[in-house]
Amino acid sequence: MMWENRTHSSEGGEGKPFPTPIIPEYVEHHIFRALGKQPHIVIIFGGSIGTLNEFTIAYDEGKIIGVLEGTGGVADLVGGMVRALAKPTQAALFYDRDAVQLLGMCLAELARRSG
Repeated sequence: MMWENRTHSSEGGEGKPFPTPIIPEYVEHHIFRALGKQPHIVIIFGGSIGTLNEFTIAYDEGKIIGVLEGTGGVADLVGGMVRALAKPTQAALFYDRDAVQLLGMCLAELARRSG
Protein backbone atom coordinates (compact mmCIF):
# COMPACT_ATOMS: atom_id res chain seq x y z
CA MET A 1 0.00 0.00 0.00
CA MET A 2 1.25 3.48 -0.80
CA TRP A 3 1.12 6.34 1.68
CA GLU A 4 1.30 10.10 1.37
CA ASN A 5 1.61 12.83 3.97
CA ARG A 6 -1.41 15.11 4.29
CA THR A 7 -1.99 17.90 6.72
CA HIS A 8 -4.93 18.34 9.04
CA SER A 9 -5.84 21.16 11.35
CA SER A 10 -9.00 21.46 13.39
CA GLU A 11 -8.34 25.19 13.88
CA GLY A 12 -8.13 25.94 10.16
CA GLY A 13 -4.48 26.98 10.35
CA GLU A 14 -1.32 25.19 9.30
CA GLY A 15 -1.77 21.54 10.19
CA LYS A 16 0.55 18.75 11.17
CA PRO A 17 1.37 16.13 8.53
CA PHE A 18 -0.01 12.65 9.07
CA PRO A 19 0.29 9.53 6.91
CA THR A 20 -2.73 8.77 4.74
CA PRO A 21 -3.13 5.65 2.63
CA ILE A 22 -3.60 6.17 -1.10
CA ILE A 23 -6.54 3.96 -2.01
CA PRO A 24 -6.91 3.15 -5.71
CA GLU A 25 -10.34 4.00 -7.15
CA TYR A 26 -11.23 0.35 -7.82
CA VAL A 27 -10.52 -0.59 -4.20
CA GLU A 28 -12.52 2.39 -2.91
CA HIS A 29 -15.41 1.29 -5.17
CA HIS A 30 -15.45 -2.19 -3.62
CA ILE A 31 -15.26 -0.72 -0.12
CA PHE A 32 -18.35 1.40 -0.85
CA ARG A 33 -20.18 -1.65 -2.23
CA ALA A 34 -19.28 -3.65 0.87
CA LEU A 35 -20.73 -0.86 3.01
CA GLY A 36 -23.94 -0.90 0.99
CA LYS A 37 -23.41 2.54 -0.55
CA GLN A 38 -24.68 1.67 -3.99
CA PRO A 39 -26.21 4.12 -6.44
CA HIS A 40 -29.83 3.98 -7.58
CA ILE A 41 -28.94 5.51 -10.95
CA VAL A 42 -25.82 4.97 -13.05
CA ILE A 43 -25.06 7.36 -15.93
CA ILE A 44 -22.64 6.09 -18.57
CA PHE A 45 -20.80 8.49 -20.86
CA GLY A 46 -17.66 7.76 -22.85
CA GLY A 47 -15.55 5.33 -20.95
CA SER A 48 -13.24 2.39 -21.32
CA ILE A 49 -12.81 -0.94 -19.54
CA GLY A 50 -13.55 0.45 -16.07
CA THR A 51 -16.78 2.00 -17.31
CA LEU A 52 -17.70 -1.30 -18.95
CA ASN A 53 -17.15 -3.01 -15.60
CA GLU A 54 -19.37 -0.47 -13.80
CA PHE A 55 -22.04 -0.92 -16.45
CA THR A 56 -22.04 -4.72 -16.20
CA ILE A 57 -22.32 -4.57 -12.40
CA ALA A 58 -25.18 -2.04 -12.55
CA TYR A 59 -26.94 -4.04 -15.28
CA ASP A 60 -26.61 -7.30 -13.37
CA GLU A 61 -27.87 -5.64 -10.16
CA GLY A 62 -30.95 -4.25 -11.91
CA LYS A 63 -30.08 -0.57 -11.56
CA ILE A 64 -31.47 2.37 -13.49
CA ILE A 65 -28.91 3.08 -16.21
CA GLY A 66 -28.73 6.14 -18.41
CA VAL A 67 -26.47 6.02 -21.46
CA LEU A 68 -25.40 9.37 -22.91
CA GLU A 69 -25.14 8.53 -26.60
CA GLY A 70 -22.59 10.14 -28.87
CA THR A 71 -19.92 10.44 -26.18
CA GLY A 72 -17.76 7.61 -27.55
CA GLY A 73 -16.26 4.62 -25.84
CA VAL A 74 -18.43 2.21 -23.91
CA ALA A 75 -21.44 4.53 -24.04
CA ASP A 76 -21.72 4.04 -27.78
CA LEU A 77 -21.29 0.25 -27.54
CA VAL A 78 -23.66 -0.59 -24.66
CA GLY A 79 -26.85 -0.88 -26.74
CA GLY A 80 -25.30 -3.41 -29.10
CA MET A 81 -23.86 -5.44 -26.24
CA VAL A 82 -27.19 -5.60 -24.43
CA ARG A 83 -28.99 -6.73 -27.60
CA ALA A 84 -26.30 -9.31 -28.41
CA LEU A 85 -26.06 -10.81 -24.93
CA ALA A 86 -29.73 -10.44 -23.95
CA LYS A 87 -29.38 -11.36 -20.28
CA PRO A 88 -32.67 -10.70 -18.48
CA THR A 89 -32.31 -8.41 -15.46
CA GLN A 90 -34.42 -5.83 -13.67
CA ALA A 91 -32.23 -3.05 -15.07
CA ALA A 92 -33.97 -0.13 -16.78
CA LEU A 93 -31.90 1.30 -19.62
CA PHE A 94 -32.41 4.76 -21.11
CA TYR A 95 -30.54 6.20 -24.06
CA ASP A 96 -30.38 9.83 -25.17
CA ARG A 97 -27.97 12.35 -26.65
CA ASP A 98 -29.28 15.10 -24.36
CA ALA A 99 -27.94 14.83 -20.79
CA VAL A 100 -30.86 16.73 -19.25
CA GLN A 101 -33.44 14.57 -21.02
CA LEU A 102 -31.53 11.43 -20.03
CA LEU A 103 -31.38 12.41 -16.37
CA GLY A 104 -35.09 13.24 -16.44
CA MET A 105 -35.93 9.76 -17.76
CA CYS A 106 -33.77 8.13 -15.09
CA LEU A 107 -35.30 10.21 -12.29
CA ALA A 108 -38.82 9.39 -13.52
CA GLU A 109 -37.95 5.69 -13.36
CA LEU A 110 -36.57 6.13 -9.85
CA ALA A 111 -39.80 7.85 -8.78
CA ARG A 112 -41.82 5.01 -10.35
CA ARG A 113 -39.77 2.39 -8.53
CA SER A 114 -39.97 4.29 -5.24
CA GLY A 115 -43.72 4.30 -5.71
